[in-house]
Amino acid sequence: MFSILIIDDADDKVKALREFFTSFEYIVEDDIDIADSYHTAIGHLSAKVYDIVILDLYLPLRKGETSSPENGISLLRCIKDDGDLKRPLYIVGFTREIPTDAHREEFNKNMWFLIETQENSNRWREALRNLMEHMRNAKLCLQNTTCYDYDVAIINALQTPENDILKQVLSNDKGWEQIIVKNDNCTSYYGSSIETSKHRNIKIVTCHSNQMGGEAIAALTTKVIYHFRPKYVFMTGIMAALESPNIALGDVIVAQEVFNGASGKIKDVTKKQEGTIQLMPDYKHFNTDPSFINIVNELKKNNLLLKNIVEESPCERKSTSSSLKIHTGPVASMPAVITSDQVVKFLEGHARKLVGIEMEAYGMYYAAENAVEPRPKIVAVIKSVSDYANSRKNDSFQDYASYTSAAFLKYILCNKLSYES
Repeated sequence: MFSILIIDDADDKVKALREFFTSFEYIVEDDIDIADSYHTAIGHLSAKVYDIVILDLYLPLRKGETSSPENGISLLRCIKDDGDLKRPLYIVGFTREIPTDAHREEFNKNMWFLIETQENSNRWREALRNLMEHMRNAKLCLQNTTCYDYDVAIINALQTPENDILKQVLSNDKGWEQIIVKNDNCTSYYGSSIETSKHRNIKIVTCHSNQMGGEAIAALTTKVIYHFRPKYVFMTGIMAALESPNIALGDVIVAQEVFNGASGKIKDVTKKQEGTIQLMPDYKHFNTDPSFINIVNELKKNNLLLKNIVEESPCERKSTSSSLKIHTGPVASMPAVITSDQVVKFLEGHARKLVGIEMEAYGMYYAAENAVEPRPKIVAVIKSVSDYANSRKNDSFQDYASYTSAAFLKYILCNKLSYES
């Protein structure tokens, strides 16, 4: 439960500290590492994150060399400023010598404390015991609390037009600020906030994948949940709809169920060398939270909302339909763009009410379902129709479809979700 580093070259002090820490029932010998010099300590701090570091003020640079308080102060500054070291949660200074005011100030200004140990004094034990109990109770509280850092994460498969248009729709006076995540140079993250109808500012993070497909989105979703701990995770953008007189270009589709349309076994169904192959399906699927689908179903009847979304569109190309519609139903994720009527009929054999086909949704759901705690409360795909799953494809409705999906999500974020703990 705890990791402790004792940085001290005095064997008797190390022994006393080791005996003190192992007197707690939740600490064993293996939880404690020892460094007897500045350079040995750097090695430990480069490799491991410690809960508590006990730092002797008088420290040699290397084992066997003369101890100096400047070495202890230098190490304290290095821990604070060197980005390659793994910073401990707490540092306690420890010395038998009487420190100068300047040495005390180095600890005080960083909210660390410096214990002056004296022979036959137990004051240091009392102080450390209080610190240990506080840190243990704080850790237990964190383990038993679902704590989200961000209210919403929105993931897109494409930068243009999906993520660019999403950021335009959700922009505020301050705009979007890039979030630098240490040790993650593969993805650009952007943060902002919007005000809800209840005058609460909610924190939002967004990003886009560097390539299309379920595998790329699964990896990205995993990173987003790990880095930002969002309460809600959404994907907006574009998808292909099944051709129907009821579904117009630009209409919004909310996936009620997402399934992997390419999951199964590929079998050779003839004995010829150039034989025909067939997919024997074994579909895996995820359902969207019913409470969220209920919200969407209620909004289907909000004609004023849907009219406003269309009228406020900044896109030159708008829907060919007289009104915007919202559709819910099964969505298939496929590893490739589908232009074959035969493949569409094959997928409809699994879900006869199939409404859309895209490439990323299943990967996002899978990553969220198997993420570290706390997992998002709701994961949902809201994409709009940019074309149909047939051979007559073009890109002319991508901007408008990206807009309608983002605008519909914005209304939900501002008016329909709870952000209480």
